Amino acid sequence: MVKVETKRLILREPTKGDFEFLKNMWQNGEVMKFVGFPSGLKQSDEKIYQWIDTAQKNGRCKLVIEDKESHRAIGETGYRLDINYPFAKGKKAAAPDIKLIPEFWGKGIATEAFKAVIDYIFKNTDAEIIQVSPNVKNKASISLYKKLGFKKVGKIMTDNIHPEVPVTFQYMELRK
Repeated sequence: MVKVETKRLILREPTKGDFEFLKNMWQNGEVMKFVGFPSGLKQSDEKIYQWIDTAQKNGRCKLVIEDKESHRAIGETGYRLDINYPFAKGKKAAAPDIKLIPEFWGKGIATEAFKAVIDYIFKNTDAEIIQVSPNVKNKASISLYKKLGFKKVGKIMTDNIHPEVPVTFQYMELRK
């Protein structure tokens, strides 16, 4: 069972009790706009329960971010190990992600949670590179990644697979 604690947060495996929180967060266009869903990500109940049930399978680690003081779910994070990262040059890479509900933006929560995920990946997996690919319009994410030591690599690209809005992104990486 994966559980990581920081000063203010608990990063823990999701439970069925997180269903409503996850559904509401993913349907929030403000949270999902930079990943190509400005009207929110509409997932069936079945898909959300599947996300919860497969939290620690197939090279993936999915975690709910919980405020330690209130025990309230405030976001989700995790990582994938099964990625095809074009700049890995034979090294194993991990791709973490993070989403927070808006009322917790700008409070250092994302920095605290993402640093904990990076530390967990480097200590508990064989990944030597951590790769992120933020939307170039998401200045807050890019600032977070730079603060944590990530460097831009490769050229800016556009992903047209998102149904609502194409996402233009830039690879960034952190090496062990």
